[in-house]
Amino acid sequence: MKLKTIKLSFVHLLLPIYLVVGYVLFQGYLQQGLTLYLGVLIFPYIAVFQEDKPANKLYPILAILLMGLSFIVHAQSFYFLAFVFTFLFLLENIFGRLNHLPTFLIVFLSTIFTYFINVFTVPIRLELSTLASKLMNMVGLESKAYGNLIHLGNQVFAVDTACIGLNMLSISLILTTFFLAHFERENKIRLSFIAVCLFLFSTFLLNIFSNLIRIIALVIFHVLPAHPMHDAIGLLCLAIYVVLPSYFITKFGFKKLYSKTLLVKRTTAAATLPTVKNFGSSYKSKFIFPLLMLILIPFKNYHTKEMIEKQNRQVAEIEVNGFQKEVISDVGKFTKANVLLYIKPIKSFFATEHNPMICWIGSGYQLKEIQKKTWQGREIYTGLLTKEADLIYTAWWYEQGNHQTIKQLEWRWAMLKSGKTYHLVNLNAESAQSLQAEVEDYWKKKE
Repeated sequence: MKLKTIKLSFVHLLLPIYLVVGYVLFQGYLQQGLTLYLGVLIFPYIAVFQEDKPANKLYPILAILLMGLSFIVHAQSFYFLAFVFTFLFLLENIFGRLNHLPTFLIVFLSTIFTYFINVFTVPIRLELSTLASKLMNMVGLESKAYGNLIHLGNQVFAVDTACIGLNMLSISLILTTFFLAHFERENKIRLSFIAVCLFLFSTFLLNIFSNLIRIIALVIFHVLPAHPMHDAIGLLCLAIYVVLPSYFITKFGFKKLYSKTLLVKRTTAAATLPTVKNFGSSYKSKFIFPLLMLILIPFKNYHTKEMIEKQNRQVAEIEVNGFQKEVISDVGKFTKANVLLYIKPIKSFFATEHNPMICWIGSGYQLKEIQKKTWQGREIYTGLLTKEADLIYTAWWYEQGNHQTIKQLEWRWAMLKSGKTYHLVNLNAESAQSLQAEVEDYWKKKE
């Protein structure tokens, strides 16, 4: 009995160590502001433990797999998720089997989710603009959509990143996890992974519909971003078209699915953290695996530094006639009079790439007037960067050799198949005319 207590104390000691390591190494992987505060606040409520169930054996398998993949495909998000699954495994060994909701919540709070929304919703934003314009035309309001710009009379409205609801989407999904946790506790059942995905996907669709209504309302009533009603209309749409429907979909969905295999009945549903118990799982699985993951962390950090140095060498080999070159943290910066060109190698097919919606916004700029354009038969994205009095016209695309695209899945699949490094090319100029001329000149030099 005494030996068992000592063994558990080692496991307990690892939990605060992981919290410290996570804060030091991965705080940059979490969103900041209201979204993070809301997520941290509701985490204790949505984390429902089953005291009579052992830790999920899938967590260590996923953690090891993701850690291994992070060395192969050089995706830092794999490294972060490996840490998350190891941390959840530690929690389960102390308190019991977790429901699925905490895993989803951590993903929604992470910058991985922010990246996904920023990059993969660009086509949705453009389609929302087009659809909103068509619906207004159907009721006699003559309008025209150009990319994410809607022209109605003499007014021009921009469907920016916020209009797809980056913050609204995060918050609405977090609230849905709260509703799901509430009904899990109330009905003493545990949703399967598939069931959680279905409920969250319905919230995602509601969010798109809500933003369509929001865009139309803002345009019809000529509510510009500086007007106090701009945010009020957004919050009203969120409440009416997302939060309330999500609550009732969750409530009635539970009733419909109660007897289905999508739900797993629970024997207990504690409202607070359960008491610490020994579930009979082996000491090795409780202690050695998390300790091994802690040892791998410095190796991964060292490996990341090696990859950056390798990317620096690759970028150093790139030359663009007429530009002065500088390599800054594996990014090629090329400059000439009133023109700035970035060429950024992408570490792997699954890695994030710092397009203007991420790096420029992170530098304090706002990205407006996003449009998909075709110049010389090639598709690119263009936009306007603003910061106080600064105006920068920007264009970006992805390329490897002679292959150029703006489609995320296309270049990722091509990179996976060929193993060749793709680059994000971001060209910036002082005017729209100059931007097009510089882009076409860049292509001409590559031929």
